[in-house]
Amino acid sequence: MYPVTYSRIRATVLIMLVGAVRFAFAINPAEPGNLQVHVAVSPSPDYVKKWTATPPSSPVTIQRLRELEVGRVAYVAFIVTGYTLTKKAETDLEVDCKIFNPDGSLLFELPKYAKWHAPASTRAFVMANPALDLKIDPGDQLGRYRIVAVVHDRVSGQEASGEYSFEVKERLTTG
Repeated sequence: MYPVTYSRIRATVLIMLVGAVRFAFAINPAEPGNLQVHVAVSPSPDYVKKWTATPPSSPVTIQRLRELEVGRVAYVAFIVTGYTLTKKAETDLEVDCKIFNPDGSLLFELPKYAKWHAPASTRAFVMANPALDLKIDPGDQLGRYRIVAVVHDRVSGQEASGEYSFEVKERLTTG
């Protein structure tokens, strides 16, 4: 059984984009059969904690990471919607993850990294378990990293992909 810390189902997800301008938008849950995976990358694990500590009807704001300083950690989660339920109202999802260096080469691949096999609601979101802590070390490439997730719905046989990119810099400047 997966830890309870990632076992909440959500009806709404808010994503906070961070940059020169701050704004939020809601991602609406998809209809069953319209499988989607959203890659959430944040400078803080707080959204994972809030996901599990608040009622599923409450929106969760995810501060999205645009830039990461070498040596800092990015917190990556795979949020899935549009999945199909079994007759017992359960999902059976697996997420493969690939992370690409700025030069396009594969940094690493994690087949079947995150999973969700548990009861769920229709037209909602689940966060596959576990989330991923990603640290770029000194000596790693600087530039735009890309995270690609592929979710496999074992109930319907569907798969879908999503991706997110962020910039890694030696030092972040404030301004």
